[in-house]
Amino acid sequence: MRKIKFTSILNTAVSPLLLFAFNISSLNADSSAASFLRTARLPQKVKTWARLSGLMMNKTRRRKRRQEKIMFSLRFTEEMILAQLVVGDSKEVYSIGQAYSGKNSEASVMREKGNVKKSMLMRDFGIRPEDLTMSFLFWNFKLELPKTSIKGQSCRVFVMSKPNSDKTAKVYISEEYFFPLKVEWFSLQNRRLTLPTRTLEVDSFKKVEALWLIDSLLFYGPGWRTKIAFSKCEAGYVADGTPEDLFKVK
Repeated sequence: MRKIKFTSILNTAVSPLLLFAFNISSLNADSSAASFLRTARLPQKVKTWARLSGLMMNKTRRRKRRQEKIMFSLRFTEEMILAQLVVGDSKEVYSIGQAYSGKNSEASVMREKGNVKKSMLMRDFGIRPEDLTMSFLFWNFKLELPKTSIKGQSCRVFVMSKPNSDKTAKVYISEEYFFPLKVEWFSLQNRRLTLPTRTLEVDSFKKVEALWLIDSLLFYGPGWRTKIAFSKCEAGYVADGTPEDLFKVK
């Protein structure tokens, strides 16, 4: 795991979380919010897969550090992302589907294993399964805020609203590489978007073959902080073969 300067990955396949591979040279010059978001949402039409495994580590003010194993497997088709998230030794298992476009672009999440009413992932680590497929990119666009800089990168800032919900997110997307470096979630009560309930930040990247993957993420909120560190990263092109056990938990 290592921190990478963004200038060193120019013209390389880059992804928010992984394999949302963007072809920099083919981007439309149209700078409208709709066009920019369309580019950020759609990967190249190259079928790919990935599997990341490592640890989630959580700290709070009230209790000792807690950690669990995590394994996140994905397959990118031309129409959608298919993913499986395994927490601990299969204590919780989630199946996630995220369509790139359509009338209903909301992520589909099914808990295959674990307590239906209580999510350990959210309760103990502050993470929702769909966060890892960057579902907030597909929410409804509300407005664009002034640009800002994140880790030396100029970012456009978009306010997105979750369909059929009172949840709102402020998403900071690299203006040059078209992927999110930071997202803040807000409740409906905080209309001024000043006190996020949760925040996600991209921490570091790792190169696997010709693909750059995000191998470290930070989630935090009032009184707590979680780091996901993927120590093992596998990825490739479907044309070259996909592991039969990509989705290990059936």
